[in-house]
Amino acid sequence: MSRIRLMLTVLVSVVVLSFGSFVFADDVEQTKVLERRVLPLPFMNRGKMEDAWLGYAISDSIHFKCNRATKDDTRVVFYDYEAVLRVLKDLLLLRSDLTDEKHIKKVSAHFGATLIITGEFSVNEGKVTIKIFAYGFSPKSGEAERLGEKSVEGKMDSLDDLLSSVAKEVLIFSGYTSPFTLKALPLSDERLYIEYAKVLYYKRDPDTYEKAMEILSKLHEKCKEAPVLYQLGWLSTEKALKTENESEMRTFRDVAKKFFNKAGETDSSFARAFNSLGLIFLAEKNYANAEIQFVKAAKADAKLPDAHYALGNLYLEIRKYEKAVEPLKVAYSLKPGDAGIANSLGCTYFELEKLTEAEDWYKRALELDKNCLEAHQGLGLLYDEKGNKEKAAEHYGKYIELGGDDEDIKARLIQLRLELLKGEGKEKEK
Repeated sequence: MSRIRLMLTVLVSVVVLSFGSFVFADDVEQTKVLERRVLPLPFMNRGKMEDAWLGYAISDSIHFKCNRATKDDTRVVFYDYEAVLRVLKDLLLLRSDLTDEKHIKKVSAHFGATLIITGEFSVNEGKVTIKIFAYGFSPKSGEAERLGEKSVEGKMDSLDDLLSSVAKEVLIFSGYTSPFTLKALPLSDERLYIEYAKVLYYKRDPDTYEKAMEILSKLHEKCKEAPVLYQLGWLSTEKALKTENESEMRTFRDVAKKFFNKAGETDSSFARAFNSLGLIFLAEKNYANAEIQFVKAAKADAKLPDAHYALGNLYLEIRKYEKAVEPLKVAYSLKPGDAGIANSLGCTYFELEKLTEAEDWYKRALELDKNCLEAHQGLGLLYDEKGNKEKAAEHYGKYIELGGDDEDIKARLIQLRLELLKGEGKEKEK
């Protein structure tokens, strides 16, 4: 019977600052990790629709500026920003009011964030008014609470100063007491950042990727900074994923690799570029180069969970199971709400024949996402190996119900159900 299939999707990573003051307890390892976890979400537009891109400019400025201001603080954990867009899409919240408490709960629960920063803004004759809202979230109780708000005002023609003010208020409002210096965004001209923010706005929706690419191409003529190069690589990767033509796919991947590589050369701290390049190599089964890039990403930003997750999954795919454990555990400590990471740990321990640990991690994955198809598959195989036919059949059934298509498992489920029916028949005869 086949082992767990790895379902690695080419995910690109951008930094999301995470923050919090809750204590997370790792039930399996019986250790406690105190972490700050702040999740900035796009700010909502309360004015004209043509200014909607500013909500992404505000959010991304928090990522860039706070990242650079607090990079050496070990209490701060970083997520990837692309994951926010992906999760908002999965939760059908891309166009929703992200100041709504029930929406805050959904997003926070996925990321394990304990403080969520969002807000609203309006533009009137060049004057910008921004309200910053903070929500506290308890992963244990699943409850969110509005903690307070701050206001910032400025002018559109002084956008960089305005965005720096927002980032500074977020750090102060979050209770960050260490000295910090807000460094400029990695774009030399603040007017370039306006165009860059429009790209972030358009890339939220696959239907507007072409518009994003059009703006990026013009922006690239004026700016060769790492963020612009990275976004060109990201959109090229998306094009590669969407085409069914093998030749076109290779072409788009090659273009993406060039942009990601150039972004990393331009700014060695741009971990997202190394991680994304590694994921392309992984998709091409170029494992040696994939490992090099994931290690670079983890070195550039040790708090980027996707870098550790990708490295662990690489080792899992090439059957270096002992080496997979540590990066996967680091990834989970940075992103404790991720069912995929928990499932990968379950898979790793299963392959190491440590069934108790594997069962714990698979169950944790299902606690985080009851519809985690791979975790049901893993538990089915695990219970089958233990000889627990009833539980094996239960999880195999759920796996198939959720869309699993492994023919061996389908055949095994039929066999198990027949055996269970025969067993029931014999019990009745007695």
